[in-house]
Amino acid sequence: MSTVLPAFAGDVRVWFAQLESHFLANNVSEQTKLHIFSAFPASLTPVIKDLITNTPINSTYESIKWEVLLQTSVSAERRFQTLVHDELLGDRMPTELLRRMRELAEDVPTDSALIKQLFISRLPSQVKAILAPMIEK
Repeated sequence: MSTVLPAFAGDVRVWFAQLESHFLANNVSEQTKLHIFSAFPASLTPVIKDLITNTPINSTYESIKWEVLLQTSVSAERRFQTLVHDELLGDRMPTELLRRMRELAEDVPTDSALIKQLFISRLPSQVKAILAPMIEK
Protein backbone atom coordinates (compact mmCIF):
# COMPACT_ATOMS: atom_id res chain seq x y z
CA MET A 1 0.00 0.00 0.00
CA SER A 2 1.63 3.12 -1.16
CA THR A 3 -0.55 5.70 0.58
CA VAL A 4 -0.78 6.54 4.25
CA LEU A 5 -3.41 4.54 6.11
CA PRO A 6 -5.88 6.15 8.51
CA ALA A 7 -4.55 6.78 11.99
CA PHE A 8 -5.94 4.64 14.79
CA ALA A 9 -7.82 6.73 17.35
CA GLY A 10 -8.83 3.95 19.72
CA ASP A 11 -12.04 2.56 18.17
CA VAL A 12 -11.40 -0.60 16.15
CA ARG A 13 -14.74 -0.49 14.32
CA VAL A 14 -14.19 3.11 13.23
CA TRP A 15 -10.64 2.30 12.13
CA PHE A 16 -11.82 -0.59 9.96
CA ALA A 17 -14.51 1.64 8.42
CA GLN A 18 -11.86 4.25 7.60
CA LEU A 19 -9.52 1.57 6.33
CA GLU A 20 -12.17 0.17 4.00
CA SER A 21 -12.94 3.65 2.65
CA HIS A 22 -9.22 4.01 1.98
CA PHE A 23 -9.15 0.61 0.23
CA LEU A 24 -12.11 1.58 -1.95
CA ALA A 25 -10.72 5.00 -2.86
CA ASN A 26 -7.36 3.49 -3.80
CA ASN A 27 -8.62 0.32 -5.54
CA VAL A 28 -6.71 -1.90 -3.11
CA SER A 29 -6.82 -5.56 -4.14
CA GLU A 30 -7.99 -8.34 -1.87
CA GLN A 31 -4.45 -9.74 -1.81
CA THR A 32 -3.00 -6.38 -0.76
CA LYS A 33 -5.61 -6.07 2.00
CA LEU A 34 -4.07 -9.13 3.61
CA HIS A 35 -0.98 -7.06 4.39
CA ILE A 36 -3.08 -5.41 7.07
CA PHE A 37 -0.98 -6.98 9.82
CA SER A 38 1.84 -4.62 9.01
CA ALA A 39 -0.56 -1.71 9.54
CA PHE A 40 -2.08 -2.75 12.86
CA PRO A 41 -1.69 -0.09 15.52
CA ALA A 42 0.85 -1.04 18.18
CA SER A 43 -1.79 -0.66 20.89
CA LEU A 44 -3.78 -3.53 19.35
CA THR A 45 -0.97 -6.03 18.88
CA PRO A 46 -1.01 -7.42 22.45
CA VAL A 47 -4.73 -8.16 22.13
CA ILE A 48 -4.42 -9.91 18.76
CA LYS A 49 -0.96 -11.43 19.22
CA ASP A 50 -2.25 -14.99 18.68
CA LEU A 51 -3.92 -14.01 15.44
CA ILE A 52 -0.74 -12.34 14.19
CA THR A 53 1.57 -15.21 15.13
CA ASN A 54 -0.80 -18.04 14.13
CA THR A 55 -2.65 -16.73 11.10
CA PRO A 56 -4.65 -19.51 9.44
CA ILE A 57 -3.38 -20.27 5.94
CA ASN A 58 -6.71 -19.59 4.22
CA SER A 59 -7.32 -16.27 5.94
CA THR A 60 -9.07 -13.50 4.09
CA TYR A 61 -9.23 -9.84 4.94
CA GLU A 62 -12.83 -10.32 6.11
CA SER A 63 -11.96 -13.28 8.36
CA ILE A 64 -9.08 -11.36 9.93
CA LYS A 65 -11.27 -8.30 10.42
CA TRP A 66 -14.01 -10.41 12.04
CA GLU A 67 -11.53 -12.07 14.39
CA VAL A 68 -9.95 -8.73 15.39
CA LEU A 69 -13.38 -7.25 16.07
CA LEU A 70 -14.32 -10.32 18.09
CA GLN A 71 -11.15 -10.18 20.17
CA THR A 72 -11.32 -6.45 20.80
CA SER A 73 -15.03 -5.94 21.35
CA VAL A 74 -16.62 -5.58 24.74
CA SER A 75 -19.37 -8.08 25.44
CA ALA A 76 -22.97 -6.91 25.38
CA GLU A 77 -23.25 -7.83 29.05
CA ARG A 78 -20.26 -5.68 29.99
CA ARG A 79 -21.57 -2.75 27.91
CA PHE A 80 -24.93 -3.05 29.69
CA GLN A 81 -23.26 -3.13 33.11
CA THR A 82 -21.23 -0.04 32.23
CA LEU A 83 -24.34 1.72 30.95
CA VAL A 84 -26.45 0.96 34.00
CA HIS A 85 -23.85 1.24 36.77
CA ASP A 86 -20.66 2.96 35.71
CA GLU A 87 -21.33 5.67 33.15
CA LEU A 88 -21.51 9.00 34.99
CA LEU A 89 -21.52 12.61 33.84
CA GLY A 90 -18.28 13.53 35.59
CA ASP A 91 -16.70 16.58 33.99
CA ARG A 92 -18.24 15.90 30.56
CA MET A 93 -20.94 17.85 28.85
CA PRO A 94 -24.39 16.20 28.99
CA THR A 95 -24.31 15.66 25.23
CA GLU A 96 -21.06 13.68 25.61
CA LEU A 97 -22.66 11.50 28.28
CA LEU A 98 -25.70 10.87 26.09
CA ARG A 99 -23.50 10.00 23.08
CA ARG A 100 -21.52 7.52 25.21
CA MET A 101 -24.69 5.98 26.64
CA ARG A 102 -26.08 5.50 23.12
CA GLU A 103 -22.80 3.91 22.08
CA LEU A 104 -22.95 1.46 24.98
CA ALA A 105 -26.56 0.62 24.16
CA GLU A 106 -25.82 0.03 20.49
CA ASP A 107 -28.71 -2.42 20.01
CA VAL A 108 -31.28 -0.19 21.74
CA PRO A 109 -33.14 2.51 19.76
CA THR A 110 -31.64 5.92 20.50
CA ASP A 111 -35.01 7.32 21.56
CA SER A 112 -35.61 4.45 24.01
CA ALA A 113 -37.29 5.30 27.31
CA LEU A 114 -34.52 3.33 29.07
CA ILE A 115 -31.78 5.53 27.63
CA LYS A 116 -33.75 8.69 28.41
CA GLN A 117 -34.38 7.63 31.99
CA LEU A 118 -30.79 6.61 32.62
CA PHE A 119 -29.53 9.82 31.05
CA ILE A 120 -31.79 12.04 33.14
CA SER A 121 -30.89 10.13 36.31
CA ARG A 122 -27.20 10.95 35.77
CA LEU A 123 -27.71 14.71 35.47
CA PRO A 124 -27.25 17.15 38.37
CA SER A 125 -30.50 17.95 40.22
CA GLN A 126 -30.55 21.58 39.03
CA VAL A 127 -30.42 20.42 35.41
CA LYS A 128 -33.15 17.83 36.05
CA ALA A 129 -35.36 20.62 37.46
CA ILE A 130 -34.91 22.65 34.28
CA LEU A 131 -35.57 19.68 32.00
CA ALA A 132 -38.51 18.20 33.98
CA PRO A 133 -41.25 20.20 32.21
CA MET A 134 -39.89 19.15 28.80
CA ILE A 135 -39.55 15.51 29.76
CA GLU A 136 -43.05 15.14 31.14
CA LYS A 137 -44.61 16.09 27.80
